[in-house]
Amino acid sequence: MKQDLKSSIVLASVAGNDYTTYNARNGSAKDLPAFITSVVGQLTLNLKQIYGLGVGKIAIAAIEPTGCLRQITALASYTKCNETANTASNFHNVLLKQAVTELNNDTNGSPFVVLDVYSAFMTVFNGEKQGKPKFKNVLKPCCLGTSSGYSCGSVDEVGAQKYTLCKNPGSTFFWDSVHPHNMGGTQFAQFYDLRFTKYSIIRKRMTEQLVRACVTVYEWLLQMMDTPGDESSTEGSSARLSCVVPPDWGGSHDHKADTLIGSS
Repeated sequence: MKQDLKSSIVLASVAGNDYTTYNARNGSAKDLPAFITSVVGQLTLNLKQIYGLGVGKIAIAAIEPTGCLRQITALASYTKCNETANTASNFHNVLLKQAVTELNNDTNGSPFVVLDVYSAFMTVFNGEKQGKPKFKNVLKPCCLGTSSGYSCGSVDEVGAQKYTLCKNPGSTFFWDSVHPHNMGGTQFAQFYDLRFTKYSIIRKRMTEQLVRACVTVYEWLLQMMDTPGDESSTEGSSARLSCVVPPDWGGSHDHKADTLIGSS
């Protein structure tokens, strides 16, 4: 068991739900820095506990630029990010990097690494302002609720669809309010491929785990779509789901799962 832990990699992520809840409970801007400090402090304690179990490598995701997410950019018709919210995200990430540096100084082999999700997002967003854009509107999601009371996937009390889908999902960075589309993920892959070469072991193992998880999800979707009595899942439509990872990320080069679901 200990040997399994030593050769394992843990991905720890605080994706932003703490801050969403803070805002939903009318948390003040004045008290936000103290709250961020407490969130990172608790995360640091959790990382110490995970390492204490004997895990060999721990990757920690920085928080994304929350001022570029749909709940905020919708107020500006998806034309710009909110710099105040992004400043809060940056503060979280600065504290996180300081904490990880201290953790690595207190341990052997620097087992902790920060995955700079914030920079990955901003590299894509800033790149859209230079040269030929890859996305129609990089801040506008493909799947949106029909009004402020609905979100992607919402239905009303009689089951009527209360969301819209864009015609070409591949032209969008975001799938819904917070999750990047597959094209957004491809941009992330390119970002990390350039910047994390020194963490080749982490990239290799995480890539294999991610692709394995991707295949599992596809198999689950296919089972759901084949469930008797479900006549709405694939009839008259098709969807292609793919998980593509650059082959030079190391490990097995069988890094592609590509499944056609449904038939037209």
